[in-house]
Amino acid sequence: MRRHRRALLQLPTGGGKTIVFASIAPSAAQKGSRVLILVHRKELVRQTVEKLQPFGVTPGIVGKTAGWDLEPVAVGMVITTAKRELPAYNLIIVDEAHHAVSKSWEVVLDKLPCARVLGVTATPQRLDGKGLGECFDVMVQGPTVRELTKGGFLAPIVAWGIEDANVRGLRLVGGNWKAADLEAVLGPFTERALAEWSERAIGVQTIAFCCSVAHAEFVAARWREAGFSAACVHGGMEERLRDRIIAEFGAGKLTLLTCCELIDEGFDVPEVGCVLQLRPTASITKHFQQIGRAMRPKADGSPCVVIDLVGNIDGAGHRKGLGLPDEVVAWTLDGKPKRDEGERGLTPDRGDPTIEALAEGRIRLLRSKLADCRWWGEAEGMVERPEDYLILQRYFPKPTGGRYRDVWIVRRCAERFFSHLPFAAALRSAGIALGKSRMVENSLARGHGWTVQEGEKHHQATDAHFAGRRQRALGTQPLAALGECTS
Repeated sequence: MRRHRRALLQLPTGGGKTIVFASIAPSAAQKGSRVLILVHRKELVRQTVEKLQPFGVTPGIVGKTAGWDLEPVAVGMVITTAKRELPAYNLIIVDEAHHAVSKSWEVVLDKLPCARVLGVTATPQRLDGKGLGECFDVMVQGPTVRELTKGGFLAPIVAWGIEDANVRGLRLVGGNWKAADLEAVLGPFTERALAEWSERAIGVQTIAFCCSVAHAEFVAARWREAGFSAACVHGGMEERLRDRIIAEFGAGKLTLLTCCELIDEGFDVPEVGCVLQLRPTASITKHFQQIGRAMRPKADGSPCVVIDLVGNIDGAGHRKGLGLPDEVVAWTLDGKPKRDEGERGLTPDRGDPTIEALAEGRIRLLRSKLADCRWWGEAEGMVERPEDYLILQRYFPKPTGGRYRDVWIVRRCAERFFSHLPFAAALRSAGIALGKSRMVENSLARGHGWTVQEGEKHHQATDAHFAGRRQRALGTQPLAALGECTS
């Protein structure tokens, strides 16, 4: 922040974002700065105040406590803060910063144009898929979910994709389907949800994310009929009743809590052990935020259980799967993130090799070497591991411009590192190593012919032809002679 006025911190749900900025705020106040912490829901105001107190800070609450504007640290809901006259704050901390491009947030930030801004979020992308580059100058990514899980800071994820709802033909609104349309589709899934939950997570404290208030109340009622303690919370409830229900759930008096668009962000109940997904979404932000409610470590070491009945994880039909938070995601300020495209569950190490390489500094090392390369064969000679082909694809463009196609990269990787296998097996191995296994499997299943162009001729990439090319994976011919792979 010495070089950038607006910085964004990305840290997975349960990774300690509130603790991070709760330690920054009093440190800044001790140096004479005034700090404003913005949250978007009332429940998060109380939670933020509680997290600040161990650091010796009792903040003012905007519009609620007397003299809040005189305190060195203040916490406020963005809607309330936008309507107030504000003193000159030096630092604004924006919780759940993926909301920071909305109009109400911009009103507050425009009132304090000279303040530095620190945004924190687990999912640095708007619900509509747009990036946060217009609000922040730089992004810092903290430890990944896998790193935090290995350190014992997050619970390991165990997920089941049971059945998907048929949402074909339903209209998307802001990355989600209309609630009224989903009610008709998802009603029959309640019995299936109860059966699957009873088999895989019976008795575990569970949050069920539903498509509407009526759907959430219906699911809670069905659980009560089955003999389990369950309740529904929604924004239309009396505030005191909603707080009491959430408190009872936090105390372990309720087994199931159902909701719609209320507690999918910032809700902190460490003993939540299961997430029941009963609402399909096309938003990776909403999907990851919901699963994150159960990712905090449990006292007994039990895992985070995810039961997905709507195809959010692996997709369905034309819907693309959103994956799981323990896959490494290359978040950017520009928009939709790049993540692992490999098949779920092939290996316990489901990360994107590109980002793993970045963590080890390999991208920086190879980029410096590739800068002096004149053609593909010379650049390929510097590849030491299968995943390095992704770096090669990203930073060594085609002579005519643009990147080499995925099929080309997969085949070259197969020739280099898996030539001892039959051609199809080599492609599958390369696909797994590069996070492209789904593409490879789909291509092979559809009977696509992987061909190799050499000059003016095309050859079918059979096992025999592949064997004859093994020694040429690191040949000295220019790229134009080697040609590209098509499928």
